[in-house]
Amino acid sequence: MDDRQLNQYRMGETLDQFLAQRDLSASEEATAEAADVRAAFGLLKESVGQGTTSTKENTQDAGAAETKLLQLLPALLGSLRSVARKLPLTDDDRPALLARATISAKQLDKLRPAPLRDVVGRLLQDATTYQKPLQKYGYSDAVHTIVTNAYNDFAATVGTTRTLQKGNQSIHRSTDELLLDFMKQCYELDDPMEIFRVLDNDLYRDYRAARKVGKSGGGKKKDDEAGQ
Repeated sequence: MDDRQLNQYRMGETLDQFLAQRDLSASEEATAEAADVRAAFGLLKESVGQGTTSTKENTQDAGAAETKLLQLLPALLGSLRSVARKLPLTDDDRPALLARATISAKQLDKLRPAPLRDVVGRLLQDATTYQKPLQKYGYSDAVHTIVTNAYNDFAATVGTTRTLQKGNQSIHRSTDELLLDFMKQCYELDDPMEIFRVLDNDLYRDYRAARKVGKSGGGKKKDDEAGQ
């Protein structure tokens, strides 16, 4: 949402609360239009709640899974480096294994999620290949299971934030449309509410206050901002 849309949404929260608390039964049409406004805002509020919040939470979960994996990974890397150095110089796998096992924490931290997943996946394959010599360094099956579970938790998050963001683009487009629908309902309520200038001027005054759309950055609100 841009600033203007956000102000309209905030107005919606105030107006929805006003309409929930005040009696408009003196006007059948105002009562019906108010129900439409509240229904439209309910859909808008639900749409807004489905958007950035879920993406933010998913990003936090992915970050936590990555942090846990990176904290556990040295247990494998240190043992793999030791195994690699003990391999015979004639072993063709020695240079490649040593190169993989000597990747630094700084290098790992700089990797994007997908490359990190692939790099750690290859290291776990090495752990399976060199299972017996690794056990001499304390890298047991139980330790391998812990590291593997952390890897699986992290791997499951790779790409999910992007998927949510793509989905949220559709949600946000829908949110924009729902906001337009909500504002349209507000405009349709404005006319029936005019009768309360006579029937209940205090109620009408409070309605106009609830209908004001503020300007971001502060400043005085003008009466003609209502209905924007």
